[in-house]
Amino acid sequence: MSDFLNRMKSAAKADLKTIVLPEGEDPRTIVAATKIIEEGLAKLVILGNPDEINVPGATVIDPRNAEKHEEYAQKFAELRAKKAALQKALADAIEACTGTKVDPASLTLTDEDVSFPKENISPNIKVTALTDADRQELEGYLKKYCKYFGVSMDEIMKKPFKKLAPATSRPYANLYTPN
Repeated sequence: MSDFLNRMKSAAKADLKTIVLPEGEDPRTIVAATKIIEEGLAKLVILGNPDEINVPGATVIDPRNAEKHEEYAQKFAELRAKKAALQKALADAIEACTGTKVDPASLTLTDEDVSFPKENISPNIKVTALTDADRQELEGYLKKYCKYFGVSMDEIMKKPFKKLAPATSRPYANLYTPN
């Protein structure tokens, strides 16, 4: 084993941290968790079905039945909505500037989730209402999310959503050419 890896492991053992591992039923997660516990590198919390996870020394939490499930699910939905909208805007900008297609995880942002002033959105980004196709794509992502977290899709879909997209085919052209 490399000297670097040995130093990293020694540092981890000297200052034991708690790590939360999602997708606890995944065999790769179970193998990794077992090695971490065996080597004493960290305390572990594994998220998943306790009936399918057997890692002695780790705490297993079923996220669907956790005490703060609803609170965490709502916060996750809020944070994810912001990230998804920014991912879409960035993907569109990358495509417009480079001709390279980027597939973001989602494309929406709710009015309630905008924590930055709208005047801070670049004039090169337009904010529009969702089309029927956008709404259909959003519902596809939300179905899986709502099923997993036990959240009402109807509640989420009541919120007003907006789409962020480049206002021009070359939103950053002025950054590289004289006006």
